Amino acid sequence: RPLGHTSVRHDIRGPGTRPVEGARMRIRAIAIVLTVGIVVVGAPAASHALPRGTRVRAYKSGLNFPVDMAWVPGTRKIFFTEKNSGKVRVMQGRRLLRRACVNLDVSGSPNNESGALGMVLHPKFKRNHQLYVYYTNASPRENRVTRFTVRNNRCRSRRNILRGIPASSGYHNGGQLEFVGGKLFVSIGEDHRAGEAQSRRNRLGKILR
Repeated sequence: RPLGHTSVRHDIRGPGTRPVEGARMRIRAIAIVLTVGIVVVGAPAASHALPRGTRVRAYKSGLNFPVDMAWVPGTRKIFFTEKNSGKVRVMQGRRLLRRACVNLDVSGSPNNESGALGMVLHPKFKRNHQLYVYYTNASPRENRVTRFTVRNNRCRSRRNILRGIPASSGYHNGGQLEFVGGKLFVSIGEDHRAGEAQSRRNRLGKILR
């Protein structure tokens, strides 16, 4: 039996009917009701992803495939990753700074799901200025989590926190970074190999802490 599925037995016999005949009659009646319901009701009403009355405006356009972003609380500064270029860009309000915080080597990534992916700021960023990025390194070809210290909008003091994550397929890389309770959580893709997510012998398809 597939995981997550259960079988439930229902007694659908009506009073005064034989078990098989009663079951068949009840099933036919249900089928007729369902068919009529579909014809009468028709297609379901369109759902709305945003509350009615919400106004959507472009904050900044002309960007090169942004994937993830991080806002510095109490400021108008935003950091974001550009998947294909490998850059961590900086915006002050709506003004995009010409110089990137860092330019990561992600060559070979534009045609698949790899590149500069997730990012997050340390909860105490205003004190330690630490920024974390999940990206696909070009050579050796692997996914990494790297920490930088930001000074004057430039990513300095590079330190690889996590490396050696397989990225051979170019797909299903994962890359989400989140701080919860002072700990960094990292979502790792299964590198387009679904079976690896069920194995405890590797880090593919897992959430690391």
